[in-house]
Amino acid sequence: MKWSKVLKKDAKLQRRDDEMKQHDVGSSSSHTKTKSSFYNVHFTDDFKRAGKEDPSGESYDFYNKPFGVLDYLTANDPKSHPDNAASAGLTPHSVIAIIDPDFLFLRHLTVRIKDHPANIYPMGFETLREHIPEYVTEGYPVGQLYGIGAPWTQEKWHDTSRRTPKQKNNFFDITSLCPSNDKNDKCTLREVTTKQGEEHYSLGPPYIAHINDMQRIAKTWVQMVPKVYEGYPHLLAEMYVI
Repeated sequence: MKWSKVLKKDAKLQRRDDEMKQHDVGSSSSHTKTKSSFYNVHFTDDFKRAGKEDPSGESYDFYNKPFGVLDYLTANDPKSHPDNAASAGLTPHSVIAIIDPDFLFLRHLTVRIKDHPANIYPMGFETLREHIPEYVTEGYPVGQLYGIGAPWTQEKWHDTSRRTPKQKNNFFDITSLCPSNDKNDKCTLREVTTKQGEEHYSLGPPYIAHINDMQRIAKTWVQMVPKVYEGYPHLLAEMYVI
C-alpha cells in the first residue's frame, strides 16, 4: 500500500511536469500569463533602480518586492481590470499572501490566525495573543513576527550623521519619513515605543491581507521604501517599511 501511494503521487507529479513542458511560459513585461492549471505567472520590469535616481548607479534588488507586488495588483485589479483578475483567479474578496522563494511549508497557509495550533509565542510576547484576529479579513492584515527589531523607534538612529565604517548612511530620518507641519497633526510613527515596534512591526513574509488592504499597503510601501533606503541603504530596508 505504501509503495502504491508513492507511485500514485509520482504519476501525478509527472503529469504536472508534462503539462508545464507543453505550455512553456514566455516572458513579457507587466503581464499575467495563464499557461497551466496549476499556477499563473506575472512578469514585471526589473525595479531594482526604480526607487532612487542615483548618479553612481546604486540599486537595490529588493525594490522589486514592493514595486512588483503593486504592479501585479494594479494589472489584475478586480475593479478596474476584471478580465485580467478573472484570468489570475482574483476576486474583490481575495486574500493575498506574499511569500519568499526560499520558503518550504510544512503546513497549509491559512487565513485562520487566532488559536491556530501552529502559532508560536516568543517569551515576553504573550500579550500579543489578545491582538490576534480570528481570521484575515479586510482591516485585519497579518505578518510573520521576525527578530529584526525596530531600530527606527530609537532616538540614536534618528541622527542623520550616522555612518557605517564604509561611510554609508546608517539612519532613519523620521522627519522625512513622517513630516508634521501642523501642531495638531501628530506623527504616530514618533509615538511607537521600541517594545511596541518589536511586538507589532518587526515583520516579514508571509504577509497576508485582504486584496483591498494589500493594495493600500503596496502603494504606501512603494512610496516609503526609497525614503527609508536613502538613509538606510542596507538589507531589510523594505522590511522595516512594511
